[in-house]
This record gives sequence, C-alpha cells and structure tokens, in this order.
Amino acid sequence: MQAVYDHATGNIFMISIPRDMGIDINKDCLKFRGAINQSYLKGQAAKCEGGGLQVLKDVVEMVTGIKSQYHVFISLDVFQEIIDTLGEENNKGEVGIYVNNPKDVWDVYPNTWGGWENVFFPKGNLFLTPYRALQYGRARQYTSDFDRARRQQLI
Repeated sequence: MQAVYDHATGNIFMISIPRDMGIDINKDCLKFRGAINQSYLKGQAAKCEGGGLQVLKDVVEMVTGIKSQYHVFISLDVFQEIIDTLGEENNKGEVGIYVNNPKDVWDVYPNTWGGWENVFFPKGNLFLTPYRALQYGRARQYTSDFDRARRQQLI
C-alpha cells in the first residue's frame, strides 16, 4: 500500500496494490518475473543494494509512478502492537479500533494450529481488538484482493 500526501489540499490518498500483481524486475542484481508480493524476499536473497526493501520500493514506484520519500515496514506482530498502542478502550475495557464495515464479511483465517477458522464481520460500526483487526485486514480466501485492500484502507 502506498499513502500519498497532497501538499496542495492536505489530503492523503491510499493506493493498494494487489499482492499477486505481476511485475518484472530487471536489475543487475536481480532478474525476476512474478508476483509483487515476492519482490522483497527476492531482493533480500539476491543481496541487491538496499536489500529487499529497496527492491520493493522501486517496484511500488514503478507500478504507481509516484516516488516514495518515506517508508514504513510493518510485520503482522507490529501491526497488532500499533493497534494496541494507539487504539482506544471500549466499554468492556478492551483496546482496539472502531471501523465502519460497509458490508458483511464471511471468510476463513489461518489459525495457530495450521488449520482454518471461520471469521465473520457484520456490516456496521465494529470494534476490533488487535487480533480481530489483523483478521479483518488479512482475510481473503472467499473475498477478493480488492475487498481486502478496502478493508486494509479502513483500518
């Protein structure tokens, strides 16, 4: 995802890139044709200058045509820590965030035992704990990458 700040209006625009978008990387350190979600690991493995992060930044800039001046790399654990740190407390004393979910979402999500669990997010204003926010933003087995991108932007 690339967030773009418009200095003239003060607006922020978010551009979501489908994780399976096909890309071509043609660098001295790496020749690769495949899905964009592999560009970071391929860049790391090829020991490109700046590592996988620089390769990923270059690919995102190539796809959107917008230069990235800053970046944030967020792991799944850090994603939950951010919500735990910046979230608010609901009336049950739980910490999380509120999201206005535009439609019912039924999906499955990988559990810690190597299987899958059913997840449901009803339409409307939802309170999501850090783990539920992670499920909401990552679930994509029965919805599209575009639906998932919209949910990630809401978070």
